[in-house]
Amino acid sequence: MYCPKCATKNADDARFCRACGANISLVSQALEGRLPSGNAPDWWKEVEFLKRAELEKLELRRKKKMLQDPPSLEGGIVKTFTGLGFLLVALSIFVWAPAGHLWWFWMLIPAFTCFGKGISQIVRWQREEHRRSAIISGPDVKGEVNAELPRAPVLQVPSSVTEGTTKLFDSGESAPSSRYAGPVGATDELK
Repeated sequence: MYCPKCATKNADDARFCRACGANISLVSQALEGRLPSGNAPDWWKEVEFLKRAELEKLELRRKKKMLQDPPSLEGGIVKTFTGLGFLLVALSIFVWAPAGHLWWFWMLIPAFTCFGKGISQIVRWQREEHRRSAIISGPDVKGEVNAELPRAPVLQVPSSVTEGTTKLFDSGESAPSSRYAGPVGATDELK
């Protein structure tokens, strides 16, 4: 029996190809027309699982790109007018090009793609702006307005506590307080 993948000759009862490792257990049964019915659905389930996993990867990649590339009004306008430009080119090819009657409609694919993506981006941008404005404005959370609180009386700063209260250890009498007399050797004129 030959491997359908690499064309290497293998033994008839081999399950895997000795050169490439492909599963060849069903090849002899398929050639004889007696393929077991139980293996085909399992194989199909694996293919479906792989397709589903690949689609999930693509969906995650698309969502990640949308999060990284937020919609903008300018981008939407550019895409919309690009689509309109393609549409005008397609119609002008149809009207004025001699062989344009055969292929002008293929220009409609990029025209409607760009136009649709532009409209989609503008709508997404409007939703995003509406959501942002709702978050910024938010609900009104003001509390109850009370009358102004009464003012506290102004406290006067007391004079120095130690002034005139210093007592000498020897005599028990109070020491006279000293006042700043200015720099040493200053005359009355400088004071």
